Amino acid sequence: MADLPKVYVAPFGAWPHGDIIGGLITEDGTVLWGHVSSSAEWLRADLTTSFENRRDTLDQRYPDGYEVVTVDHWRQLPAHLVTALDPPAAKETDGA
Repeated sequence: MADLPKVYVAPFGAWPHGDIIGGLITEDGTVLWGHVSSSAEWLRADLTTSFENRRDTLDQRYPDGYEVVTVDHWRQLPAHLVTALDPPAAKETDGA
């Protein structure tokens, strides 16, 4: 059986009161959607199964199935995705 395509649940940051900001990202770097969740535990469900339209979109995009991979921070995504999400122009400078 072939490996299923992966979609990544990746937190991008948090609000001071604790809500988590995250996104669902495909292997090719497409950010399907973002969401603000009440906790890291809810982020996966909020991005994949809590909303019917999101389930339908994933089922249409991946009719043979897909694997949901959750990372603790977006910088833990595969290297090609980190590079795509963090272009050099957006990186912090040291003031030089």
